[in-house]
Amino acid sequence: MGYAKSVYAKAAEILKERKSAAIEAANIKKNTLRAKIPEYKAVTDEMRSIGLSIARAAFGDNPKADIAELREKSLACQALAREILRKNGYDEDCTEVKYYCGKCKDTGFVNGSVCSCHKALLCETAKKELGKCAPVKDCTFSNFDLSFYDSITDEDGEDIGEYMSDIYRFCKCYAEDCGEAAPSLFMYGKTGLGKTHLSIAIAGTVIEKGYGVIYASAQNLIAGLENARFGRTNNFYSENALLNCDLLIIDDLGAELNNQFSISEIYNIVNTRLSSGKPTIISTNLDIRGIEARYTERISSRIMGEYQMIKFYGTDIRVKKNNE
Repeated sequence: MGYAKSVYAKAAEILKERKSAAIEAANIKKNTLRAKIPEYKAVTDEMRSIGLSIARAAFGDNPKADIAELREKSLACQALAREILRKNGYDEDCTEVKYYCGKCKDTGFVNGSVCSCHKALLCETAKKELGKCAPVKDCTFSNFDLSFYDSITDEDGEDIGEYMSDIYRFCKCYAEDCGEAAPSLFMYGKTGLGKTHLSIAIAGTVIEKGYGVIYASAQNLIAGLENARFGRTNNFYSENALLNCDLLIIDDLGAELNNQFSISEIYNIVNTRLSSGKPTIISTNLDIRGIEARYTERISSRIMGEYQMIKFYGTDIRVKKNNE
């Protein structure tokens, strides 16, 4: 599916603005030189006149011969214009359009394929969209500090640091290999253990691969769907987008209002995305029993039966950071 339509639309708008700005800058330069150098003005006037004549010649009695002759005159004028510019101390190509991307000339495509500049722009735009609801720059794999898990053991005496290193490596590999066949993940554990950080890091990496990602807290997700359902102002993603995006990340499941509407919507999202084979990442502070108690058996069984369960251990990292 790729990025959301809004991302493609914004990227297209930026490409159009880039191209217009480049053409405008070239015209300003050309008009400035025409005003300063009479010879240059004369030859460029002649070039414009020839251009009009070529257009008219297409409807004449002998268009091929006439157009060929006019093009020769145009080439001679162009050579003279370059010579005039050099003689006056300017680069001969100083009036040429300086596109942001010389490969595609700010169209976004080269020989029918998406240009690298367009790909970069789509990724940048998608990350900006994600950044409106998630701290993408602050939550990356490179700044996930595993040292906060050092010297910690669980109730059975297992090394938490080594365990969380494995979780980190799994999440990084998941992001790098994420595609249509990727499994859905259920990240659970107490607050402040890195669930949100790693899920956002996955989102940032997956976006760079050209996939469309939606990240939303469970609370905002349900509030947005409720607003849309009852016709109120809605700044959140549509239900269609939530069901069909390449990767959906629901953060802090269980923090939303606990009512029939929210339970119904959560089930619809979980069930529909599983049925269509689209991966979802859910993070929550609830344990398995908490999920069973809060949601219907239909939801808990689908999650526990179809999602890959990832339990986070340790002590609140945010508390540790504040105490440093």
